[in-house]
Amino acid sequence: MNSDAEYKSKLKSVSKALAVIHKSLLENEIESLERAQGQTLTPGTRLQLLINDPDFAWLRLLSQLISSVDGAIFQKTPVTQEQLELLLKQTTDLLIDHKNAEFSEHFIPICRTFPDLIVEYGRLKMALKS
Repeated sequence: MNSDAEYKSKLKSVSKALAVIHKSLLENEIESLERAQGQTLTPGTRLQLLINDPDFAWLRLLSQLISSVDGAIFQKTPVTQEQLELLLKQTTDLLIDHKNAEFSEHFIPICRTFPDLIVEYGRLKMALKS
């Protein structure tokens, strides 16, 4: 793998898996909060929670990672091998090797209880290896 197109293709596969994982995690957290509060939250309230609520800080780590990956995909300059390797390492550190305790203490229990999330987690692992 040594061309911008190949690097961006790999990053697109990673980004897609990350986005599905993020959506699943966010929906799980919102649904749990709605059950606890006994009300449905508006889309604006959901966004504010994701952006500002301390209980969602762990999920912002994944949001920031997705932003970095997508930024590389859409940058005007070619993606370098070093840039690709850094983004793949950051993804692996957060989601595979669980190097961030704040993220992992939320992610691992949720991942274990949702089969769809486990499937996407497998897709992410495949995207990282390919």
